[in-house]
Amino acid sequence: MSRDSDVHNVFRDIENHMRRAFFVLGNEMQNRSGASSMLQSTSRGNWSPAFNIEEDAQGYRLFADLPGMTRDKMELNVTSNRICVRGDRPPVSATLEAQPDCSASNWLQLQEIDHGKFERCFTLPSRVIDSDVQAKFVDGLLSVRLRKESPGPNGPKLINIQ
Repeated sequence: MSRDSDVHNVFRDIENHMRRAFFVLGNEMQNRSGASSMLQSTSRGNWSPAFNIEEDAQGYRLFADLPGMTRDKMELNVTSNRICVRGDRPPVSATLEAQPDCSASNWLQLQEIDHGKFERCFTLPSRVIDSDVQAKFVDGLLSVRLRKESPGPNGPKLINIQ
């Protein structure tokens, strides 16, 4: 790995930490103003995809930006008020090897496209009905709809991504 890649990774990590810090700060400010409980997020892996989460009276909508991913490389689990998305994105070069102008003698000059395993988990302010979760994956965008409810104790449920 080149020195430039190392520097890029350090700045990417700083950016991810700052993004999460401002997210937590924004939720804390909403919490103090009387809004619903705070959404919590955890992240593990080689990279961290971007997510948006919207809330309305009926439930939550989660959107994940996952270009280069395929359904078979993702897993989505829902338990009570916690949702976890896991996956493994291959390096861009792995998807281009079949291209005629790519050869093994090419030298990597710049690498900004993250790859590898990731896991993002979110603890939602309200419990959701884990038997009524809809998930779609189209053109690199994962969309998940979760309805609010207070079900009895359940274990994790694997959700089929369409």
